Amino acid sequence: MTFVKKSEAYLQYLKLGAEGLALPPFAENAMGYLVIYPGEVYCRAPGCPKAKEAYSSLNNLKKHIQSAHSKKYTIHTTSGGAPTIEEQQEAIEWYQKLLEEEEKPELPALPLKKDGTVHIKNMKAMLKEMGVGVPCSECKKRKKNRTCCSSNSQEWCENFDYFAKEDDKGKAKEVEEESEAESEGEEESDDGN
Repeated sequence: MTFVKKSEAYLQYLKLGAEGLALPPFAENAMGYLVIYPGEVYCRAPGCPKAKEAYSSLNNLKKHIQSAHSKKYTIHTTSGGAPTIEEQQEAIEWYQKLLEEEEKPELPALPLKKDGTVHIKNMKAMLKEMGVGVPCSECKKRKKNRTCCSSNSQEWCENFDYFAKEDDKGKAKEVEEESEAESEGEEESDDGN
């Protein structure tokens, strides 16, 4: 396990702790056994009151799981010994992935009207604040400059990559009717010129 304990990702895992990481719940392998990586010290069982508590060793974490979560999880018992190089490499990759997910910037919600269509004016304003050009290069290439950031161009428009499709609650971000009425009024005045 020396490779795991010396890896930068594992050291960051210990430093950030359960408070600083969004630890995923435990998963099971094809045989129904709990997947626990070498070096883990935090319980990832959903709703566990000891989830933020660091155990002194993987063995102590396993003992906790066997006593507190035995009805939900089955741990594969081994005769002991050090983890294989392959198991250590899998663990290091898991710790790295865990940290990469922590470092990903949170994308803003895609601004939508009440009817679920893209609120183009708000989207373009947000892109401008981010320093992103409108129209995007793909819309320019397709000669669809006017439809950049519209629901019609969502399949190819690169500017949609700067937005999350849904907010944290799984509902599309809707704008108030006032701003919707404002944008409709501006579209009418643009057409009249």
